[in-house]
Amino acid sequence: MIRRVACLLLGVLFSFGNVLYSAPEQKQQNKDEIYQTSIVTVVGYDASDKKISQGNGFVIDDKGSIVTCWHTISNAVKVKAVRKDGVTVISNGILHSDAARDFAVIRIQGKRLSVLQLGDSDVVKKDDEVFVTKDSVKETDANGTITSIKMLPRAPILLKSSIKIPVEKSGSPLFNSDGHVIGMNVTLKSDDI
Repeated sequence: MIRRVACLLLGVLFSFGNVLYSAPEQKQQNKDEIYQTSIVTVVGYDASDKKISQGNGFVIDDKGSIVTCWHTISNAVKVKAVRKDGVTVISNGILHSDAARDFAVIRIQGKRLSVLQLGDSDVVKKDDEVFVTKDSVKETDANGTITSIKMLPRAPILLKSSIKIPVEKSGSPLFNSDGHVIGMNVTLKSDDI
């Protein structure tokens, strides 16, 4: 199951460009309900319990599996997931990791977890509309488009979007216009691609 989910999500997204406009009001109501407990802040700590890294992640099954960036947890001794309602949960461990693709799946125990619906990144086309939630950018949701699709040695599918994602928000989900996750946002320097 995790390997199948990992393959679906390995359409790692490299986001550049500008925030275009707010998501439509219709989607906002739905997102507010679902995303409250499905998109989390992932925090890594060293042996002295000092915070050493932070990124985002999102719940992909009702067992508490969370997709996040490998760089967020790679040097951590302890990993916590913080929900939007302030509930903090310690990770039970890493289910899957791929340093070359900056991809990891961790597991937490929690109640009232909302699971994001996964889409199919194989059917994404250039100029498809996409969006991220305000948890991925600053104060408001952001819409954009897929500006290019490439196959690279270190990522099965590279979807480049027009939405600018701050570095500290790596690991957040990118949604298609139907609200299904089609990849994970990662911010890289332009010479990384």
